[in-house]
Amino acid sequence: MYRRLMCVDFNGHVATSCWVPYLFRTAVNTDYPTLDNLDLASKYKGPFQYMVWRRMFKFIHPVPEPLTFDTSSAHPSLVFSNDLKSVTDSDKPLLVPALEDSTRFLKCVNVLASQAFYTGRHYWEVWVDKKTKWDIGVASHIVDRKARVKLAPKNGYWAIRMIGIHKYVAATAPWTLLRMDQPLRKIGVFLDCGEEEVSFFNAEDMVHLFTFNRAKADGFYPFFSTGFNDGARNAEPMRICHITL
Repeated sequence: MYRRLMCVDFNGHVATSCWVPYLFRTAVNTDYPTLDNLDLASKYKGPFQYMVWRRMFKFIHPVPEPLTFDTSSAHPSLVFSNDLKSVTDSDKPLLVPALEDSTRFLKCVNVLASQAFYTGRHYWEVWVDKKTKWDIGVASHIVDRKARVKLAPKNGYWAIRMIGIHKYVAATAPWTLLRMDQPLRKIGVFLDCGEEEVSFFNAEDMVHLFTFNRAKADGFYPFFSTGFNDGARNAEPMRICHITL
């Protein structure tokens, strides 16, 4: 199915009208806005123009964020690529400077991005491919990094999780099961600080997975957990995707 939409340039000027595919499909949240009742100026809560770009290679806003991992926040067993865009669990703690302990996750194999967000809209993608467990989302800048804390909004986490083969949940309280037709290999995360929302997508086809509302914090960090190596069964690296326009 197709809809006629107005394509705009980066200055907000109408460039032309064009036919684009009916892209937005929902896996869980059935009350999420659809193109039939869409106000492109203010009501849509997801990265709509990015979805169009994925099919048409046209205009995009927000621009995907060029994230890197913050090694000073990482659990001591995590190992990073030289470009700080890939991470895996080594299954054993590495020697790290003692002075960095105050900023590290010590109980869970977590790591934050080096970039923090306080305002605006932001989108990024994470490649997980054949991993058997992972957590991906957004964390408040004041989350407890010393204790083993349950992922939940009340603890400053807005995340989705892979907890088993083809089994995914949103880290609500209690968990919300995400019904998937196929395994997730690439996750898209959309943070709207103004609307206080964190949304997740299957980045390969832009199917909407889940949206957290009332996500409030003085600052947000992209959040990642590789899951433990599990005797090499979960050794597949987690990778921040590099997106070129």
